[in-house]
Amino acid sequence: MSLLPQCSTPTAYVTVWTGAAPPRDNGTAPKGTFFMSIKNSRDFTSLPLHRVLRPAQLILVLLRSLRRVERRCRRDFIVLLGTHVRVPLFERRMLKRAGARFVLAPPLLPGVPTADKLWIWRLLGNYSQCLVLDSDVMVLQPLDDLFGRPEEVTIAHHPYDTVQAQCGIPLERRGVAAMIVMRPNATAFEEYVGYVQRRLHGREQLMYADQTGLMCYFGLDRTRTLPCSYLFDVANPLLSPGEAKWKGNCLRLLGRHLRMQCLNGSSQQ
Repeated sequence: MSLLPQCSTPTAYVTVWTGAAPPRDNGTAPKGTFFMSIKNSRDFTSLPLHRVLRPAQLILVLLRSLRRVERRCRRDFIVLLGTHVRVPLFERRMLKRAGARFVLAPPLLPGVPTADKLWIWRLLGNYSQCLVLDSDVMVLQPLDDLFGRPEEVTIAHHPYDTVQAQCGIPLERRGVAAMIVMRPNATAFEEYVGYVQRRLHGREQLMYADQTGLMCYFGLDRTRTLPCSYLFDVANPLLSPGEAKWKGNCLRLLGRHLRMQCLNGSSQQ
């Protein structure tokens, strides 16, 4: 099958690899990461995929799912790689052969890997638009129509988020940062990072949720929310055998999340 031509507009797909440490030499997962080696999991068939696959494998699945649904032209695929992440040489070569390009990014807020996604606004200024996807999703339908829209941020819908209500975001407009279309802009980066830092201090930064910050900052007039049908989230805890426990923890910690993610409501202050 012949390859599609390169897109004439400077647009790209981006995923972020900054928050998960690689497995130790003995195959066990370091504390703080959800990934484990298949050979050391006795019953991995009962686990959600994101707990079985290594980060590089997830990214490869994402990249291949994108290539399968492309219809008009071929876009660059960027991996925003944390400067602290050690990638085995064979995995780096595997992703490069598949068409991935690495861009290094230092930690933005220490201990808050979700914030590293914000570097896209600054480090990828040579692109007019970037479609940012979490590495643990699969794309189910063409995404070409998401490019070229006038909104500053186009974001996938979050069907059950509560925290964004603090900013007056109605349920049907609440977003999830697993998929965002944004326009790289150094000025927007500086303003938004300053916004987050003014409202979250010290330990509160550890509770930072990228979709809450984005929706509260950009608000309803500068965003567009998409339906859920574009993606399959292989890391969604609701798909795992621990669904009841996950729901209980979510309800138990909801008050803490609301307190610590409080951004004082205003969308641009």
